Amino acid sequence: MRFVPPKSSEQLEIQAVHRIRQRLVSDRTRLVNQIRGLLAEHGLVIARDISRLRA
Repeated sequence: MRFVPPKSSEQLEIQAVHRIRQRLVSDRTRLVNQIRGLLAEHGLVIARDISRLRA
């Protein structure tokens, strides 16, 4: 059996920040796709690039 040393507080904080950032990126992607879908239903097709949506 291999033993794994426990993570330090700093490592846990970094891991939490990475997970939060990944969730924010995922939420943003989901929202952009929803907006693109609604616009496409009304005949306005835009590129998948987020900067195009912002413009």
